[in-house]
Order: sequence, then structure tokens, then C-alpha cells
Amino acid sequence: MSSGSSNFAMEHLPVSQGAGAPPAPLTFGQLSVFRVMQTLPFDRWPETYLSRVLRLPRGRRDQEVVTALQMVASRHESVRTRFVDDVRGPTQEVLTAASLDIVRIDEPGCSETHAKELTGQAAGRRFDWEAGSCWRAVLISDLGEPKFLGVVVDHIVADGPGLQRIVGEIRAVLGVGNSSDVALLRSEPPQPRELAVTQRSAAWRARRDAAVRRVDDLLKELSPEVFPSPAAPREGRIAAVLTSEQSRRALIRAAHRLGTSPHTVMLCLYTIAARALFERDDLALTLQSGNRVQPRWRGIVSSMNQYSALPVARVPLEAGITGVAAEVNRAALTAYSHGAYDLDVFRERVLQARGTEPSFDNFFNFQGHDLERHDTPEGPSDPSRTVVRQVSSARQTGPRLDLKVGGREALTVKLRVDPALLGQERLGRLLMWFDYELQQLAVRADVRAEAVVERCLGAIGARS
Repeated sequence: MSSGSSNFAMEHLPVSQGAGAPPAPLTFGQLSVFRVMQTLPFDRWPETYLSRVLRLPRGRRDQEVVTALQMVASRHESVRTRFVDDVRGPTQEVLTAASLDIVRIDEPGCSETHAKELTGQAAGRRFDWEAGSCWRAVLISDLGEPKFLGVVVDHIVADGPGLQRIVGEIRAVLGVGNSSDVALLRSEPPQPRELAVTQRSAAWRARRDAAVRRVDDLLKELSPEVFPSPAAPREGRIAAVLTSEQSRRALIRAAHRLGTSPHTVMLCLYTIAARALFERDDLALTLQSGNRVQPRWRGIVSSMNQYSALPVARVPLEAGITGVAAEVNRAALTAYSHGAYDLDVFRERVLQARGTEPSFDNFFNFQGHDLERHDTPEGPSDPSRTVVRQVSSARQTGPRLDLKVGGREALTVKLRVDPALLGQERLGRLLMWFDYELQQLAVRADVRAEAVVERCLGAIGARS
């Protein structure tokens, strides 16, 4: 765990004492995590955990940080919940007395990069769902003074936005939060038990029925060869990341020029790349549906993400890129609108129709939400800051093709693949193809989709 002169200690800290609550079913998002994790051996579970690191303000004492953790834990049932599977089925039980593991590390001269590494190491120990309190803090000090705080959560406790809220509230309690962080503390957060009851209520019946019709339509529309996606038993994944300031600017300009969103522009290019890689048109991509559209549930700390299949057979590559964008956007909106569903019901429909378990491939995860809020940037970008680098992949199983898009100061496009599909060199060329096409779309909207496809095929080379 530690390096060189580090001092390492583990502490089991009580964080709340309360009345608890009666057992409740899982939310649809929690159930999806529950079932997916049941397909993985225990030693692979930590690969799915989420973590964040925040720099602590100077002069803070350990007890102040502990108090902040306790206060945040008291506000969110998810971090005080045990998850069990018994005769009632998968259920959640809010604990009457919850606790938190704190890993204390003294690391003189620790940088933020090293703090992230130490937090990642602390994430390697598996959480026990039945024991509950499936989160962990990593308090990193420099010669006794707290310097960084890492927070690790099981994916069933929180998704990315949920973890972001936890960290934001910790910042606010410590007095270093921005106005958005402070606003979080002033609002009463919704709880997963409430959502679970709502999703199974009569008021949600129309949504549940629509989700069933959606899976039935997918089973009719898509070939058994592509839905459910073929199993990928092979382990071993490689990954690379494109980081580019000029791609960020180009993406925003391209979205304005095409009259669509940055999300749709990236999904267009990903659709073309996936169809080229697998050499078939009737492909099913997988969107990560965040399911936070309804204002009541937007601030919940829980796992809300679910997989939503996106057929791309009808995407008209013979048309211009504007036509591709329009069709991709329409199909994505349909997929996202049916993104909250009971996975057990979904599974039963797939088993009845196909005789096999549901599975998903070709993931597209757009997290560049700040890009949606920016106007077209002015001024030149710096092409020298466009970099493709090989990175390690925490997950060595799962989808054969997995794209994640991030924003902020530069666009990041992370592509994780099965090396049997694409080797490291061609993976790098494919990421540079994304960069090139964004530059093209930034200056003209009349780009032929077929030309984009041809350049993609040139980037990835002939399939062996």
C-alpha cells in the first residue's frame, strides 16, 4: 500500500447512529449494479469502484475532516446501507449504526498525482455488501498535517454524480466549497428507498410498460447475432487516451455548425468507428443512461446509471454528416428515454426470446457535460497539446469496445478495447482519427459520411 517512508494505518470509525429503516427493494439502478456484479468474481469487484481526491485547506486537523465525513454520512442513506439477497430478493437495509473505514497515510511531500495513486491502492480491498457502509476515506497527511482526502465508493452506493455530491458537501463543510457545494448542503437530498418505492408504484406503471415494449422492439429489430451482444469471455483490455485542447474547441464548433450537441457529434463518430471495426451495419451500441432528468431525483446519492441499447442499422451513412447526426440524435433520445428499467424483467424477456442472458457491448459514455454549456470559444488553440498516450486499464473484462468522453480544459477521449479487436498502434491511430474528423467538422458541415468512413478504415487498417 505505502511507499518508502509512508506510515499507514486503518481505522474503523462510527459515523452515525439512528433508527434505521425497514428493508426496501433496490432501485432499478442499484439492481443493475447488483446483477452485473454477480457475474464477476469477487476479486474483480474493486475494478468497478469509483474514487475522487480533494486537496484539503491548510491548517485543518484530522478531527475536522472526520466531522465532515460524519456529517455527510448522516445526510445520505446510501453510504449507511447494507445490500442483501435473500428470500425477499435483493433488498437494501439502512443500518442503525453505520461506520466508515479510514485509511490514514503519512506521506511527506505527497503530490496530488501520488495521492490519487494511494487512493487507487486503497480501493483495491473489496467492500462487503452485507456488512454495509460500502465507502472508504483515505486521509493523506504531510508530516502530520492533513493534505489530501480520497473518497472511494462501491458503484452500488453512488455513480459519478453521486460521488461528486459527496465530495462537494465535504468541501462545503470544510469551508472551501464553491456556491454550488454550499447549495447542496442547504437542500434535503432524496434517498434511494424513496426512489425504489416510486419506481414500483402505480404512478410509474406506464414507464415500466414502455420499457418492456422497448426491449421487445429491440428483440424484433436486431439480429440474435448482435442483441444481446455476443459474450466476451476473453480477459485482457488495453486503453489509450486522446487529450486535446484543439479537439475541445473543434467539438464545440462542430456542434454549433451541425446544429446539434457535442454529445451527438461524438456519438456520430463513434457509430462510424464501431461499424467499421466490427464490419457490420446492424450493430447495437450501449449508452450509459444517467436517469437524472427528473428534478426530484437529480441530486440523489445512489447508482442511477443503466445500460440502454442503441441500434444503429438505420443510420444513413450514404448521406452527409448532418443526416447522420439527425438520425443518431433521434435514436439516442429514444434509448435514453427508456433507460430506467427493471433488469430482472428485462432479463426474463431476453431469456424467453433468445435463450441466453442479456449482455451489452460497444459502450459510449459521455461525461463532457460542461461542453454543453459553453459557447464557441474564440482564439487559436495549441495543436502541440494534442497527445495520445497509452494508459493502464483497471478493468480487464467487460465490453470489447468502450469509449468515454470528458471535457474541462481539454477534450479527453478514452478508448478501452479488446486487443484481439485492435492493437495498441491502431488504437492510437483511431484516436487521432477522432481528432482529425473534429477539425474537419469544425469548419464545414457538408462533410460526406462515406469519406469519414473511408478515413476511419484507413486509420484502423485491414482486419486480420
